[in-house]
Amino acid sequence: MIKILTITFLIISFACPAVVKRHDVQPEMYEVKKNPDFFIDMPHEGAAVLIDKYWLVTAAHVVFYDYHDKPIMLHGVENRIERVIFHHGYKEDPGNWGPGAAKPLIDFLSSRDDIVLLKLAEPVEHLKPISRYYDNKEIGEEVTIFGRGATGTGLTGEILTTKAPSLWESISNTIRSPFTDLDETQANRTLNNYKNIIESANESWLMFRFDKADDALPLEGNVGSGDSGGPAIMIRNGIPLLIGLASWQEYEGDLEGYVGGKYGAVSVFVRISSYNQWIDKTILAYRNKT
Repeated sequence: MIKILTITFLIISFACPAVVKRHDVQPEMYEVKKNPDFFIDMPHEGAAVLIDKYWLVTAAHVVFYDYHDKPIMLHGVENRIERVIFHHGYKEDPGNWGPGAAKPLIDFLSSRDDIVLLKLAEPVEHLKPISRYYDNKEIGEEVTIFGRGATGTGLTGEILTTKAPSLWESISNTIRSPFTDLDETQANRTLNNYKNIIESANESWLMFRFDKADDALPLEGNVGSGDSGGPAIMIRNGIPLLIGLASWQEYEGDLEGYVGGKYGAVSVFVRISSYNQWIDKTILAYRNKT
């Protein structure tokens, strides 16, 4: 039985790759030809989701420092993060977990509310926000997850070196940095998507397992370093609905021996249906202030 050793996909170096794939499927099959409007690249790494013309939602640990007034690019149009509203149940990672038993880290990650709302300064008119799932019947549903970070297969697990910027990216970032306030993102990397089935849920989290062979979906996959905050969506009557945000991963063993994304690994996503009331109240409160 897999117990929780979890590594938040961004904070710790073990984190969330841009899709760990089946070893017996061509990697190109996972590539997204056209980026969905709702998928937004966050500064540095990770993703957010456009849920309203003024609002993004993402995993709280994707916000590395004070993002207030930070410029952000949304599919070629610059905007600005006007407000950052963390859920009151979010706790910052104290770090310094070191090698040893995973349980203290797991207990910490599973106990916090890893979600944040970002209010944009200008309305987004060129993109279509995604609707959210409001029911609580996610178990058994097939979902599609998006990300661009490290890659690998179920046999190798995530290969962390694939998350690093390419030489071209590094040169480009160095050249442009004196001329812009925009931080680097993963936007120039391939966006991948994969499928999985929600196996279990609790009040805050949705979970699925990376199966293989006959037990797996044709494009089964798993998350890895750099995918935090990325959306899990389901389709209802042809309409995509946001149901989760990539957050952390379960594992049994010593932290020092952790390799994320192997077959059998269980990924854990923020359960959007549990936070819809908080999201709606927050959006309404700030709408009434303007």
